[in-house]
Amino acid sequence: MYGNTVHVKPFLLALAKHRFARDRDMPDVQPGDLLAVLTTGAYGFVLSSNYNTRPRPAEVLVNGAEAELIRERETVEGLMAGEKL
Repeated sequence: MYGNTVHVKPFLLALAKHRFARDRDMPDVQPGDLLAVLTTGAYGFVLSSNYNTRPRPAEVLVNGAEAELIRERETVEGLMAGEKL
């Protein structure tokens, strides 16, 4: 349909076999574009961590054509705010 077949993977991988999608036909995406992943299983916020000091992503609730930010994206500064050296 689009002529651009891709694999969609999480940013950090424990195993190379982990993917959200394999051989999906998608339009071209550019830096800054957003991709909605409706079901992420263990990659969702509830099982997320700050492994390697990676901030967790924002969460957006989508209901039909409406979308609302329900949790802000974490920042590295926010992760370090409670640290004492």
